[in-house]
This record gives sequence, C-alpha cells and structure tokens, in this order.
Amino acid sequence: MPTKPVILVVDDERAILTILQTVLENHGMEVLTALSGPEAIAVCRLHSEIILALIDVCMPYCDGPTVFKALRQIHPGLRCYFATGMDDSHISEWVNMGVVSVFLKPFQFASLAESLFELATSQPEPSSVG
Repeated sequence: MPTKPVILVVDDERAILTILQTVLENHGMEVLTALSGPEAIAVCRLHSEIILALIDVCMPYCDGPTVFKALRQIHPGLRCYFATGMDDSHISEWVNMGVVSVFLKPFQFASLAESLFELATSQPEPSSVG
C-alpha cells in the first residue's frame, strides 16, 4: 500500500487547524500541524517527508511569507501554498517569490482537501516550483 502524502498545515487559529487536519486526514493525507511560524519551522526540520505546506498568510510574529522563506531554506523543493482571507492584491507577488498558489478564505473545507490531495499526489511542473 502506498504511503499517504505528508503535508504541513500552518494556521494560528486552533479551530481552523483542527478542522483542516480532520478533513485532510479523511481525504487520505497525513497531516502535520503548526500553530505558529516558529513551530512550523521546527516541524519542517524534523520531517523531510513533507511534500507540501499550506501556510496562513496573516499570523502574529512570523507571517506567511516569512514562514515560506524559512521552510524553503530547509526544503528547497517544498511546494508551498498560501491560505488567506485578505484581498487578492498580493497573489502575483507571492507567486513570484515561489508560492505555488493561493487559496482564498472562506473556502469549502472538502473542496480544499480534494485540491490539496490532487496536488500532493501529482508531480509538480518544473516551472511551478520557484
């Protein structure tokens, strides 16, 4: 039996993190979680098997772009996605820095899980990893 794809979900809201973990696990993924940027960095250092990360953009002390840069230093090929409730005015900036895509909140958790499972089990395009 193939192993489940391992993803890291970073969000400072415990309720959202708990829901995402449950829904993503029900969609066949192994989910590691972090409530902060520093925690995400520590988890990433311990788990080289992580193949993608979903990172909340707005977090105190260590925002999504900062977490992204740190995670990519640890695992240069890590596919990273942002989740945000902000307007979409920064999406092109984030994609230019190497974020694969952005999921806008509020999202349907089941649809997000299906998308992430498909992304986690597909091979990345060479140009999609920056």
